[in-house]
Amino acid sequence: MKQKFNLTGYYITIYSFLIGTVLLLSYYIFHIEYIAFVGYIYLIIAVIINIIIAFILFVKALTIRSDTSKNLGTIGLMLCNIPIAYLYVLIVFNMISL
Repeated sequence: MKQKFNLTGYYITIYSFLIGTVLLLSYYIFHIEYIAFVGYIYLIIAVIINIIIAFILFVKALTIRSDTSKNLGTIGLMLCNIPIAYLYVLIVFNMISL
């Protein structure tokens, strides 16, 4: 059976989501400002890494025709993290302003 996603992109996506969720839940439970700061720094680093991986997958999708659908599917999966991250940021900003 052929893989549906590029494994590197898939794992980057899953780990980005899980780490972000752990940071959000940690801040929600403990209300420690440092966790919000770490989450902010993590968001910047995760965005940079995800952009680099998505760019590499896009180039691979254009050059390796046999893996085009797999690489574009992985990019689509990675893009699903954007609204989730935006929602997490809104939640933390609302918690900070309370």
